Amino acid sequence: RSRPDGGKAYFASVMALCSSVMQGIVTCPKPVIAEVTGIATAAGCQLVASCDLAIAAESSQFSTPGVHIGLFCSTPMVALSRNVSNKHAMEMLLTGDMTPAARAAEIGLVNRVEAE
Repeated sequence: RSRPDGGKAYFASVMALCSSVMQGIVTCPKPVIAEVTGIATAAGCQLVASCDLAIAAESSQFSTPGVHIGLFCSTPMVALSRNVSNKHAMEMLLTGDMTPAARAAEIGLVNRVEAE
């Protein structure tokens, strides 16, 4: 942010890189599998939702927390709403609450939960 452009170029490059990674997952001709062993929030939650399969450890948690700082996680919303029902996606997006792994499996965000 100390640069003359206020960091605009840096943030643009980071966003372009993130977009490239997400598109790479979606367009990959081979299955992409997420292994979650911790907390996946915002873009991390989007990453999990973008993968073809997702396995989570029992202690894993998921969230789209932008609402806690007055933002709406619109980018993660796209992948999330493609994987879980609209009501479950909106619950995550509008509350920003942490979703435990077992609940993530119930709503279809992950395929299954494994013991650690």
